[in-house]
Amino acid sequence: MILLLALLSGCVEVVDDPVLDGRDADEVDLRNYLALLHADAVARPRDSDARGRLAMAYHANGFDEAAATTYAQAATLDPATFRWSYLRALVVAPLDVAAAIETMRAAIALDGTYEPAWLALGNWLLEADESEAAANAFDHVDDEALFHAASLGRARAALLAGDAARAAATLEPIVPTYPHPRMLTALARAYRQLGRADEAAALSRQGESPAPLGWPDPVRDAIDAHIRGYSGRLAYAERLLEGDRADDAAALLERLREEAPTDRTLLNNLAVAYGLDGRPDEAFEVFFDAIALHDDYYLLHYNLGTAYADAGDRRRAIQHFDRAIALQPGLVEAYERKAAALIADGAYTSAAEVIDEATDHGERSPRMLFFAATIAANSGSWEEAIVGFRAVLDANPNYPRATLLLAYALAESGDPAAAAATLDRITDDSPAAREAVDDARRYIERLAEGFAERLAEPASAVD
Repeated sequence: MILLLALLSGCVEVVDDPVLDGRDADEVDLRNYLALLHADAVARPRDSDARGRLAMAYHANGFDEAAATTYAQAATLDPATFRWSYLRALVVAPLDVAAAIETMRAAIALDGTYEPAWLALGNWLLEADESEAAANAFDHVDDEALFHAASLGRARAALLAGDAARAAATLEPIVPTYPHPRMLTALARAYRQLGRADEAAALSRQGESPAPLGWPDPVRDAIDAHIRGYSGRLAYAERLLEGDRADDAAALLERLREEAPTDRTLLNNLAVAYGLDGRPDEAFEVFFDAIALHDDYYLLHYNLGTAYADAGDRRRAIQHFDRAIALQPGLVEAYERKAAALIADGAYTSAAEVIDEATDHGERSPRMLFFAATIAANSGSWEEAIVGFRAVLDANPNYPRATLLLAYALAESGDPAAAAATLDRITDDSPAAREAVDDARRYIERLAEGFAERLAEPASAVD
């Protein structure tokens, strides 16, 4: 019996054959590298490290499905190794948060000392609206290098639990020396819930960027050593952009431009990186170079149109949105941007035509519904506006501007009581919002007085 147990303890579970991917990759060195690691995994079918290295190469070069499957195989071959489950959780998270949470918990059960794992788990638990479990995860983080990310996580967990005072107390000592946009946004939300509207408004103006807050992660960073080929480095630059590292992305893309000076994807990403890094002149210069080479690439026109819109040049912005739409008729974002620019110019008829055109390519987004209702209100079509604003709020109840305009439309249609009740639903306490609501209440009261006077007048004689 003792001998049998010893033999069983030495058994390694058999898994499926290694996944083969990347055979169609454009770069020879990437194809060769993946083929080499795949061959090694085939030659050593029970070696978890060989399978794990293949998974990391897939992960690093953008073959995420192959990476997820291969990490799972490596974890099956060696159930006691933390990093395979950990990396699998990271690669599946963008597609399936619930699966990522389950996998990360399995990794933490193997090694609860790796604090970036607790940070990732806490953030995914926030996405799943599990405030107590998220707070517990963040409480496992003590590393000074992870302090800011953990503090933001604790504050967000407190806000999710309805404890704005704790959230504010967590962030107030940090924000003066570390004013990251996510920190400012969370503290502003806490202040609004605490009735400190002026302070919330001041922070909101500073924290408009949606940039994520990253943290050091040596296990995750180790996969970068497996990046091969031009496309792999280009994909890595895109991940840097997504991770609020526009400066690093721009530096890498500049080097890649020396290898492929006419690549349209590279030029588009480089221009976007310059824009996000606060270098608009360089962004426009790259856009112009790129469009001279690739006038038929819709993303260049869409992003250049966005750059012009951000710079206040709506005429040129519309020209490029038109070009993007002509090249890619299903690009709903271009219709939205064009409609917004036309409405800003008061061209309501043209904006309505754009909205109708976009509807031919799918259901109206909440933003398009809002634009359509706004146009109806500006033309005095109050019933149409009411239906439109209500549709917006059905899709997105937290839309103060739509709520305010719905109140105006209800008042204009002859229902001041419903209008006043609608205003009561606006919870934004910022000075600008309070002023807008107060103006609306005064306007509704004047309309109500006018309705009452007309009802009191005797009916006109009929000939």
